[in-house]
Amino acid sequence: MWRINLSPVAPVPILGFTLRFAFHPGDVGEGAGRTLMLIANNQAQAPLILVLPDRQENIVDLGRREWQQIEIPLGALSLDEPIEEICFRGDLEGTFYLDDVRLVAVQVPAITAVLEERSSPLPSSFTLQQNYPNPFNSATVIRFALPRSDQVDLAVFNLVGQKVATLVQGARPAGNYVVDWNGRDDGERELASGVYLYCLQAGGREETRKLLLLR
Repeated sequence: MWRINLSPVAPVPILGFTLRFAFHPGDVGEGAGRTLMLIANNQAQAPLILVLPDRQENIVDLGRREWQQIEIPLGALSLDEPIEEICFRGDLEGTFYLDDVRLVAVQVPAITAVLEERSSPLPSSFTLQQNYPNPFNSATVIRFALPRSDQVDLAVFNLVGQKVATLVQGARPAGNYVVDWNGRDDGERELASGVYLYCLQAGGREETRKLLLLR
């Protein structure tokens, strides 16, 4: 087991920043050492899993023998306090490359169509619940659960399969999530009345449900 500790000059707030780094798998083999984790502020009990053997989708792809640019919102690191230290830890065997690790300020929009909340305790299974209320007029709530950290995509589609709204996208830690959606598309335009599908994808799993919007 090895670890790399990195610390900013001053604590960095969770909101408004993304962790960005470049990774190359080098000659990491197919042996037992295949795990890579990201830990913030020494909270080893809740690491963000970057690579886990036998998982269909990992944040870092050891099969791509090329440089990969990874971006992870700091909100995915399960912290309430500013970032004081970030640790890469794992048991990868061989030579790999980690470069250009930085915290990048991102623009936070003044108006958003989605409010996302995460809570504990950790769930035991992957679930997507029926939105409530349904039908709805101006706002509805969608709940889902992740039993482990993963890349997540929660989006709304019309009945011909066109994506109209992206609700959640990117790496998320394990937990129970509550997403408030105001019935607007990605351009902040009100969607027309009708039946829509919302789909959750994470870790090779996918679940879809219907909702009814009435203006």
